[in-house]
Amino acid sequence: MMKRPVVTFSDSPAVQVALWARKAREATARRDEAIRAMRDTGVPLRAIGDAAGLSHSAIAKILTR
Repeated sequence: MMKRPVVTFSDSPAVQVALWARKAREATARRDEAIRAMRDTGVPLRAIGDAAGLSHSAIAKILTR
């Protein structure tokens, strides 16, 4: 496993943006995985949406990806 670089205040703004963008993509992927797991156990879309802070239609879109 590769070690992640540590963000310091001396890093350029472009480096900071790139690192935070990667973290956001990773967090979204983990959220989507958890949403799929909830749905696989039969949880309704609206309940998943409430847990995720999203609408049931947004949950449906995530499940189709």
